Amino acid sequence: MKKDKELFLKVAEAFQQDVGYGRARIDTQTRVELDISIGDVIEIEGEKTTAATVWRAHPSDEGKGLLRIDNLTRKNAKVSIGDSVKVRKAVVKDAAEVTLAPLIS
Repeated sequence: MKKDKELFLKVAEAFQQDVGYGRARIDTQTRVELDISIGDVIEIEGEKTTAATVWRAHPSDEGKGLLRIDNLTRKNAKVSIGDSVKVRKAVVKDAAEVTLAPLIS
């Protein structure tokens, strides 16, 4: 079985327009090394593991090894700005069934 490619990236604050959307901004070199494309889902492993959707890094972030994620994504991974996290391409499967239930107050 082939070992998934993974890299360590430094957590940085998300841009305001990305907050709440589950986006992870990653530079071109890192995307090539991980064999991921914009729109792919990645796993972010800190103290816990979470997922986010890959977006293009801002040109000023190219080559810096940054992972720009919002506060909710950081909270889910139990990491802070400046921490180093392990990143790899996620294996995504279609759901066989989804059940929706009403919220009862």
